[in-house]
Amino acid sequence: MNVPRTEVPAEFREQEPMMTAPQKDYLLDLIEGREMTDDARAEALERLEGGLTRRQASDWITKARGLPRRDSQFSQLKEVLPDVPDGYYAIDIDGTVKFYRLDTGKDTGRWAGFRFLSVQASDDFHPIKGLDTKRRVLEAILKQKPEEAAKRYGIEIGSCGVCGRTLTDETSRAYGIGPVCRDKTGW
Repeated sequence: MNVPRTEVPAEFREQEPMMTAPQKDYLLDLIEGREMTDDARAEALERLEGGLTRRQASDWITKARGLPRRDSQFSQLKEVLPDVPDGYYAIDIDGTVKFYRLDTGKDTGRWAGFRFLSVQASDDFHPIKGLDTKRRVLEAILKQKPEEAAKRYGIEIGSCGVCGRTLTDETSRAYGIGPVCRDKTGW
């Protein structure tokens, strides 16, 4: 028996579910807590009030989480810590030579602008989390001059004091910095 199909009335068609209340609350928090222009913030709030599907809300959450935080304690840390270039450093601290790596988070994403300081033990790096300790180490690097501390790292460890790559020729080992990084930094 071959019966022709009839179209399902619109009120009975399955529609994509709308965002949940927790999604909406989380999105509101993200919109208020992330760096964006006032126009972009107003547009986002307007779209949010107009209603989003669950899938759209999930996409917006993913995008908003990738934006830097606004006025957070972490963005304020950048101003509190001494300005030292990223790199590898060997310094005298507490009467011994210690080795450190300093990285800044990428320009976009969750860790944008964060400063990561690690102490080296053998081939492993261990994060330093205390703000006072970070400040003390970075001030010691500034006092001993970042250029000299980076060169010392390269000479002592055999890896470039700027990028951390292995130094493979006599000149680079004598400088403590590879030729490409010497050109880039002018050291």
